[in-house]
Amino acid sequence: MPAQLFWPRPKVDSSVLRLELRADRPPPDDLESLDQLVDRLFQHRRQAVEGLLAKSLGSREGAVALLADHGVEPRARAENLSPAVLLALARDPRWRGRARS
Repeated sequence: MPAQLFWPRPKVDSSVLRLELRADRPPPDDLESLDQLVDRLFQHRRQAVEGLLAKSLGSREGAVALLADHGVEPRARAENLSPAVLLALARDPRWRGRARS
């Protein structure tokens, strides 16, 4: 409804969004692993991903190897990683094996 139909007239505009799930969305197992990864990385999003992953994987060397295999700079920040890279990291068996720690 247009804003002019209300009294007092609202000082904001509103919109309606329609969201649809993508057909190519990851399966639930991937989403659980991705959720854990994103939770770990974005708790301290301004820190380098190397250090954040090292805590979960148990060693800095393991974190560097995981990142290198996916083309990620160890000093990168979580906020600069694409969704595709985050999903690839979450699907990696090295992350899945230790994600719950």
